[in-house]
Amino acid sequence: MSYKSELKAAALQRVNEYIDKLVDAGIKPRSVILFGSYAKDSFTEESDIDICVIAENLPEEESARRSLSSHLPHRGVQAISYFPHEFLELLEKLNVMVLEIVEYGLPVIDDSTFAKAKVILERLKSEGVVKPERDGWRVTKP
Repeated sequence: MSYKSELKAAALQRVNEYIDKLVDAGIKPRSVILFGSYAKDSFTEESDIDICVIAENLPEEESARRSLSSHLPHRGVQAISYFPHEFLELLEKLNVMVLEIVEYGLPVIDDSTFAKAKVILERLKSEGVVKPERDGWRVTKP
């Protein structure tokens, strides 16, 4: 196994530990998506492990959801979270963070919420509303 493969395996182990920590805290994730450098295979040993947690029973305060790892820390893991309806609404509103997560993210667990988001993004791309580019997104609202 290559060094990079070992790093990714260790990162996935940390993600699974974080999922256990979420469950122990009473949060029942519907989807957990690995995104950022680990999803794009551009990570180094110094990279944070970026994950998106989609769940119903999250903190009501938006800032608490966007920095979930501040409230529930785990070494090396940076977690943001969304309610399922919020995640899909932000995708439809072309939120760049959500676009990135859906385009490049790798589901660790998914109850079909992330799969539904993938279908929505493919529709938006086929309609010419959005297009991923090397350094971001081209958004052309109809």
